[in-house]
Amino acid sequence: MRLTDETTLPPAASDSAAEILARIGEVVLSFDEDGRLRYLNHAWERLTGRPVAACLQRPFTDFLHPQDASEWPALLHGALRSGEPTWLRLTGPDAELLWCELRLGDHQPGTTLLYATLCDITPQVRQEQRRAASLRSLESLINRVPAMLYRSRNNVDYTMEYISEGCVHVTGFDACELLEQSQLSFGKLIHPDDASHVWAAVQDSLQSRSPFSVNYRFRHADGHWCHLHEQGRGIISASGEVLGIEGLILRQLR
Repeated sequence: MRLTDETTLPPAASDSAAEILARIGEVVLSFDEDGRLRYLNHAWERLTGRPVAACLQRPFTDFLHPQDASEWPALLHGALRSGEPTWLRLTGPDAELLWCELRLGDHQPGTTLLYATLCDITPQVRQEQRRAASLRSLESLINRVPAMLYRSRNNVDYTMEYISEGCVHVTGFDACELLEQSQLSFGKLIHPDDASHVWAAVQDSLQSRSPFSVNYRFRHADGHWCHLHEQGRGIISASGEVLGIEGLILRQLR
């Protein structure tokens, strides 16, 4: 079904089609090559709080967040080129910020109008923003703790996949030096006389599906042997496969 550049459906359109457009939850709109709105269904008013009649013939960018309004040509070009939806922000009632997903319809030959739908994704975006803020807060807390949180593979090198910034306090090394053995192998920095004991304790705990606790000497970044205390447990899949190890390492004062 095509829309005209007027505020209503063409005379040939059925009453049922008009009724569907009026009741549909998503905003249906069209705009011309100058970006002026030529059609809006009633979902626009429900979303933005603005009467349809007062918005028609106005530039679509009038209702966008200032940053998105300035980037609108690039956003539109990208959506036309890729055929993929794009996210943008509308200003709603009382300047409320509304996140929407814009999907462009197929361009109709012989017309300069573009057709699109707008879906309100504000709740999902806000939930993701809260989650990201919570993760940032948690990461900040973790990185302030004078201990090293880690996740590693179950091999003799204890190949590190994640290390908190407390690594510097505990070992003297930056986390990036030990991650994925980019420069150093964590396992090879354990004192040779302690390495076999540590390995055996970890493997016993993995087999019994229980936590482990070990003490060992570790070559500090400045070259001396420091004493570490480690508590951890295996990461086990639903099928019983060992996916890795995770735990906490503390510096012991002697």
